[in-house]
Amino acid sequence: MTATGATYRVLIAEDMAPARSLIRSFVEERPELTCAAVAINGREVLQRLTAEEFDLALLDISMPLMSGIEAIERAARRPYVIFTTAHAQYAVKAFEIGAIDYLLKPISRERFNAAIDRFLAIAGAAGKRDRAPAADCLSFLESRRQCILPFDEIVYLASHGKKTTIHATARDYEVSALLGDIEARLPTERFVRVHKQHLVNCRYVRELGCDAEGAYTIRLGDADDTALPVGRSFVADAKKSLTR
Repeated sequence: MTATGATYRVLIAEDMAPARSLIRSFVEERPELTCAAVAINGREVLQRLTAEEFDLALLDISMPLMSGIEAIERAARRPYVIFTTAHAQYAVKAFEIGAIDYLLKPISRERFNAAIDRFLAIAGAAGKRDRAPAADCLSFLESRRQCILPFDEIVYLASHGKKTTIHATARDYEVSALLGDIEARLPTERFVRVHKQHLVNCRYVRELGCDAEGAYTIRLGDADDTALPVGRSFVADAKKSLTR
């Protein structure tokens, strides 16, 4: 349960009745959860997410009318998500859009509870909030290991061809993803592109300086006192973002 004793509202989306009943029974066994709504296709998922607020969505991927992945990508408000599916090939995509876990059918009680425990740990650490987790954390894979990193812990990101290094407060992460793809999942009011190879978290910017030749440099207030070049085509956006 939450600190106030309230339970987390869960949306269950599953088009197959037996699987839907099983998942609902698992949810009802957990005192921290309450089944707030059920959807049987992707369009209903999107409608539910538009009309109501949920803390967690247990989403099947292969559903009529719209997939679970498409529904959550189109939703303006996203709860935490655990995907339930018989298809392992969607795992990377699921984690790329911020899923907490990915349960392969048939789902055992033990595996389900492990996923819920993970959700409770993440939600409890962040505090139960109205905004979607996508507005607070970046989810990604590093060497086949799922990582969920709060935006506030990301200092800057650096592109290395088809890979990106996420420089965070605790350590660096090597991710097999283009910087542009990760940038699309970060809030523009908190991160700014300063170079074709660098994206910085505005909260860590200590100063934006210009030398005698007109070249700009950003200095970050991290442990390494990082200095990054600012590309000429990015100067205006950098100035605008840092003076909000």
